[in-house]
Amino acid sequence: MIMQCQKGALDNIDRAISIDRHSIIVTGIANCGKTYVCKQWANKLHIPDFYTCSPTVSDIRSTLDIASNESSPVVLCIENLDAGQVKAAYPLLKILEDCPNHLYISITCSNIRHIPDTIVSRCTVIDIGTPTSNDIMQFAMSIDPNKYADINQTLIWKCVRGFGDVKEILSMDVNKLNYYDNLKNLIPFKDSISNISWKLQNYDDNTKTNIVIVIRYMYNLFTTLHDKRSCVRCLNELDQGALSVNAVISRFIVENKYCE
Repeated sequence: MIMQCQKGALDNIDRAISIDRHSIIVTGIANCGKTYVCKQWANKLHIPDFYTCSPTVSDIRSTLDIASNESSPVVLCIENLDAGQVKAAYPLLKILEDCPNHLYISITCSNIRHIPDTIVSRCTVIDIGTPTSNDIMQFAMSIDPNKYADINQTLIWKCVRGFGDVKEILSMDVNKLNYYDNLKNLIPFKDSISNISWKLQNYDDNTKTNIVIVIRYMYNLFTTLHDKRSCVRCLNELDQGALSVNAVISRFIVENKYCE
């Protein structure tokens, strides 16, 4: 299913093919369909062999070794390179400098500023727009129209930004949905910082929450400008990845527990 937000990116894919580019970077917000667009690049090139790998040195090296030794064309997709190890860029740069004719490399990222300039300069950059409300609705309807009808006017649905959010929220059972309903009981933050941090990062069954969705939900619960700003700062810090999740959440709690 091709969404409105992806159409411009697919047009740029066609232009990359017309000039025989062998390396592209597909960038956009989390869960906007970046890997899907890379897969469409492979389809448009009529290449059935499409490999994905994580942004670690070992995975990139092993996948590059396999792909480089193939006799037929291969499209390699390195997912979320901006979230990977810094050293992961080195083996990738080496292959980009002298890319075999049968190898096509696609890279996905949410923040292109975290990709070394030496890699960006060797790729065609393709940006995916933010999913529109109609894109979100169509995608949700294709997964579970009944649950979407029940949930699309609730606070949890206001946390949706991308297609991955849609899949995650529509897959939530009653207990997980109740967890979000009960987050309002944390306000004001009277419990200890460690206990609040645990409750924000874990469901009642001790499985991990999606902390980004949790903070978005808190944003919708908060009524003061100070509290909403603290949510925005928290989300920005989580996106930047410079601090650990625990550190970011602890700072968020302190801001809302002690500061006005």
